[in-house]
Amino acid sequence: MKVKEAKFRRILKRGEAWVGDVEVWVEGDDQPYIVLFGESKDQDFDMVAVLRKDVPSDADWYDEASLSAYEDVTVELFTDDANETHWGPREAWKESVLSYGQVRKEMAKRIAELGQPTP
Repeated sequence: MKVKEAKFRRILKRGEAWVGDVEVWVEGDDQPYIVLFGESKDQDFDMVAVLRKDVPSDADWYDEASLSAYEDVTVELFTDDANETHWGPREAWKESVLSYGQVRKEMAKRIAELGQPTP
């Protein structure tokens, strides 16, 4: 999946941790992925989840809130039929998202503004 465009959107609280929300478009697909990144111990970001909007684009906004609007497709994208994760392609794709434009820099800045350690 080649990244066509990626935009940092916001920082969200997920459980006890802050995560960065990045919208990612890939070549050959007109629907963006939502990729969540958390801080890692190696002073960078870990890819926590890759989500896919699971609601028709013509759904009313008030109905969408009552549905499970996003599906986690992380395993589907980076795991084979034997249920083994392909870490090389997963890490390469993560890096292509983080290095797109100012994604990594913007996310680190926003986390720093929250008073959290930054990668």
